[in-house]
Order: sequence, then structure tokens, then C-alpha cells
Amino acid sequence: LPTDVDWVQVEIGDGLETNGYGTGAGAGDFDGDGQLELLISHGESVSQPMSYFRPKQGSGNHWLRIFPKTAQGAPARGALVTLLETSGRKQVRVIDPGSGYLCQQEPVAHFGLGQSSAVQSVTIQWPDGTLHTIESPTVDKILNHTGCSQAPRKSGCLKRVVSAATTTDGTTNGNT
Repeated sequence: LPTDVDWVQVEIGDGLETNGYGTGAGAGDFDGDGQLELLISHGESVSQPMSYFRPKQGSGNHWLRIFPKTAQGAPARGALVTLLETSGRKQVRVIDPGSGYLCQQEPVAHFGLGQSSAVQSVTIQWPDGTLHTIESPTVDKILNHTGCSQAPRKSGCLKRVVSAATTTDGTTNGNT
């Protein structure tokens, strides 16, 4: 296990919390401008103020947010969202069902794009294995998307079936 000599204390600047003990934190786009903010709750047994941090820079950067939902409108916990930039770079996010002690993150895949104003595609893999690809989505917005399970013939939906004779990359293993 690490010892004190294995660690170096770093000055955290604006991250220093003087209002109490941080017991939970959540990052999200609380004001809808495409930039993530940080909300920190304080105090587990004693009332203490919350802290809210906003970024000072990056307001000109582009972004895309994907909110995958079930047919009933609930967050699609466990969905895997992959964004393919026009440069070929991939970004991947998972819609996580939990985040930590006394906190919960928003069930949205947030992708920062910097100065890039175009995206090649976004693919959502639903927990049941169904894939849906959105080609050339418009950036600087949130896309609410309901799963393909209720509409398997929906444009862009593909049911990915993996059997004993087929590997996850779609090639056969010679047993068919």
C-alpha cells in the first residue's frame, strides 16, 4: 500500500473548500449552456451551505449531450454512448446508475468538442444490446432519445445478437 512518501500534496487553489466538509458532489449542466458545473454538498449531520462552481473559460467551445431514455421515459441506466468525431477520435460515456456517497450524476452523456463544430456519428448501445446510430447530429444541443426496443424497425436501429457461433466483433468462430 502507498505510504506518505508515495504521495505529494498539491495546492488546489479554487478547489479549496472553506465552507465545511464536502460529503457529495455532482457535475452537470445546471444552467443549460453546455458547460459542466460542479455542485458540492456539505455536512452529513449538521446543516452547511452548498458550493456551486462554474467554469471561467470555454464558453465558445462546442458540445453535444445525449439523454438516452427507456420507452417509459426513464433514464436508460447502463446504456453505452459512443461519439465519433469527424477527426476519427472517439469519446465514450456510460449512463451510470450510481455515482457515490450522497450524490448522483445526471443520466446524460456529455461530450465536450472544443472548437470542432461537427460530429460524424453517435451510437447508443442499449442495455439489451440494441444499437442505434445517429449520423451527423447537430452540435450544441441535447438530444433526448428513446430506445429502439419498442420500435426495432426505427431508422438506425440494429439488434446485435451474439451467439456461441459469433464473436462480439461479428466474425464467426468456425462452428457454423
